Amino acid sequence: LVSWERVRYPSFWFLGLLACSAPYLFRLSLPRAPSVTIVTLCLALWLLWTRRTIWLGVLAFALVWMYSLFPLIGVLAGFWAIGVFIEERRIEWKPVVAVTVGVVVGLIVNPYFPENLYLFAAHVLMKTKEDFEIGVGNEWYPYETWYLFTSSAVAFVAQAVGYVATQRGEREGRARTITLLLFSTLLLVLTFKSRRFIEYWPAFAVLFAAFAMRPHLDRWPLASIPGVWVRRSVAAAGVALTLAIFAILVQNVRVTRATVSGETNPYAYVGGTEWLKANTPEGALVFNTDWDDFPMLFHHDTHNVYTSGLDPTYLLYADPELSRLYVDITLGKQDDPAPLIRDRFGAKWAFTDSGHRDFLREATKDGKMRIVYEDDDCVVLEVVDPPPAVETEG
Repeated sequence: LVSWERVRYPSFWFLGLLACSAPYLFRLSLPRAPSVTIVTLCLALWLLWTRRTIWLGVLAFALVWMYSLFPLIGVLAGFWAIGVFIEERRIEWKPVVAVTVGVVVGLIVNPYFPENLYLFAAHVLMKTKEDFEIGVGNEWYPYETWYLFTSSAVAFVAQAVGYVATQRGEREGRARTITLLLFSTLLLVLTFKSRRFIEYWPAFAVLFAAFAMRPHLDRWPLASIPGVWVRRSVAAAGVALTLAIFAILVQNVRVTRATVSGETNPYAYVGGTEWLKANTPEGALVFNTDWDDFPMLFHHDTHNVYTSGLDPTYLLYADPELSRLYVDITLGKQDDPAPLIRDRFGAKWAFTDSGHRDFLREATKDGKMRIVYEDDDCVVLEVVDPPPAVETEG
């Protein structure tokens, strides 16, 4: 976008994108949809700015199938309409209609319709509450303020520069800057509420700064600055700023690399999942003691299904009482978990990591569950069926 719009010093802005935030680099290192979504949103901006309305609707349809944060493309279209109204004093309604039609068609012409509508509505209701009823993934909680400021210093500086540099006078391209101002500000507010939006805000903060600075850079190119020493001083300041951002980039890469290296080995559960595939019927339910183990379990074992995965609020939403019982069992707060696992959850096998010592103690102390597989990372247990009742003659 910067190169296409011929914003001056594109290499500098590209360096700023790379150095904008350490947690941003980490989140984009994960094999997840947000990194593709960022590219999609940038493409949506280009389609908005070049007024390719039909293709914008097609892109909105595709984003619905790609990721659950598809409403962001509608927000972009709305902010663009506001920017055009401020710049040109006219209502830009076609992109808003195109995105709306694309989203609606994407929701209806969908292999999961109508369940996808129920799931999306439930997910929004669960995640917009002030306090979560049950512990969810860290990405839904905010960062500590000081960590957020220090780890995303370039993004915060870029956002501030964008605010200061945004002009009020009439000029061509003002709508684009306003669109990025509104969108980056919204993403910043959402990042303060939930760390998962760190996947979007830093990049759009730098993009906002680039477009806000564009008229100033066009008005005052280096060659037009009067005085040799003044030009040299400005050039030296630019070099110093570039080197400082590069140093921050190096530090952010180091922090990100350390964070990635501290993640769980993706092959840690291979032994347990291989045992389950070889010794259980296809489609057998397995009681897993950590909902966030599910992605790794599912990656290695689609032979079985699991009690809780992706998000613990789904179980809470489906059956609050069963959800609370699940938490008590996994934390070792139930003295006799085997009958509950078998009768309440319908599972004959349980999977846990080696760190769930309280659960393992309660599950195995009375002989109602036995360990059938164990290694350094995980344990598989089987519920021991009770002996058949012996009828006695009266």
